[in-house]
Amino acid sequence: MSDSPSTVDDRSHTAEGVRILWWITRIMTLVIGVTFESRAGTDLRYYFEELKELPTAGIGATMPEYPLPAVGYLGIPSFFGSEGGYFIGITVLALVIDVLFTALLFRADGGRRGPGTTFWLVFVPLAGPIVYNRFDLLPAVLTAAAIFYLSSRPAVAGVLLGAGVAIKMWPAALLPVLLARPGGRARVLGGFAAVGVVALAGSAVAARNDLSRIWSPLNYQSDRGLQVESIWATPTMVARAFDPDRWELGFGFLAYDVSGPGTAATLTVADVASLLAVLVVLVLAVRAARHRHDAEALAICAVAVVVMIIVTGKTFSPQYLHWLAAPLAVALALGGRHRVALKWLGVMGLVAALLSHVLYPWVYSFMLEGGGSPLNVLALTVLVARNGLVVVFAFLAVRLAWRATAAPGRVVAEG
Repeated sequence: MSDSPSTVDDRSHTAEGVRILWWITRIMTLVIGVTFESRAGTDLRYYFEELKELPTAGIGATMPEYPLPAVGYLGIPSFFGSEGGYFIGITVLALVIDVLFTALLFRADGGRRGPGTTFWLVFVPLAGPIVYNRFDLLPAVLTAAAIFYLSSRPAVAGVLLGAGVAIKMWPAALLPVLLARPGGRARVLGGFAAVGVVALAGSAVAARNDLSRIWSPLNYQSDRGLQVESIWATPTMVARAFDPDRWELGFGFLAYDVSGPGTAATLTVADVASLLAVLVVLVLAVRAARHRHDAEALAICAVAVVVMIIVTGKTFSPQYLHWLAAPLAVALALGGRHRVALKWLGVMGLVAALLSHVLYPWVYSFMLEGGGSPLNVLALTVLVARNGLVVVFAFLAVRLAWRATAAPGRVVAEG
């Protein structure tokens, strides 16, 4: 007798079903990466070339935009020697991180394919091979794992968040949220500080001949211009379609920036918005700490913090959505009274991932050309749709975080 549909559906939610879906979606993603989107592996080539020149250029001139622990991570596959071996090595590392995170989500979902696991299984192929072609998956997963372990193992959560900050600085914005946990603040801060001391000491030893290399990532980010994909650059990029000669594109800081009338003022507004986002983060953390909220509320706050980093920043690379997707997957797995609202955010996150995948690499060059050609208009339409969706996502996420951190007597259930 053949299995009934309900039996097949039950099996798809088991560990075996998750393993099958993981392999199908990941093989599909890798095949796309080595066939249709091989040109999107330029970052891997950049990493390889920088590491190859390290002995002569010195650590001070090697990937100064990244913290030194990130350079150490990226250097692991360089022992393979060849460029092809390096590509394989970095992909294997990413796959290991991916499978470990999938297993964590499966556990958070209660040992079945729940909303968190399902979201992550679908997100990776929609986002595309860039998930494996850049290393942002690592700090995103470390941060998401910190959120998951916050309630049960606060010291581990602090260590994981500290490791994420050591790899790429943005997870530091989530420290106030982790410190909002009822009890265990000293353990969170202790774990975070311990990793920070180790990372700083190791960086000082590695950069002993050029200590300015330790804070070069901060200088690098502060000096950046208005990146063409950012939320703030979107109106300028649309206007450029009608008058391409008024604005110029330049390739600096490993990305395309737009400059011309109004861009300096836009950068100032973005800086002010980033400061306001810091204030919102602190207010949410205080609300969560005051009313001793649970893991779901803190996870929602973490999602709100990450998306605020994205929408207020002057840059927006495709991999930034990985920063958002990993904490969102954990929030979905931990979802309780706000699970309906979180599922809607999950759907929006998946659509944003698909639009971002279409934008880069498929129509990216058409977005840059300007002039209002049909392909330029198509690319700008995708850009506006993706960025508009992320802005709406940010509004809904912050509103949900505000509701989730309300006083217990004022909590509003979603759905």
